Amino acid sequence: MDRRLARKNIRSALIATAVCVFMFGASFLAAAIYIS
Repeated sequence: MDRRLARKNIRSALIATAVCVFMFGASFLAAAIYIS
């Protein structure tokens, strides 16, 4: 397996995970504001 390709895949996976966590946090925050 090409090391450069693996590094690119890891970085894109980290970015995707960060986006998912951010979206989950934003929806949780919106729900908390909506409830209060």
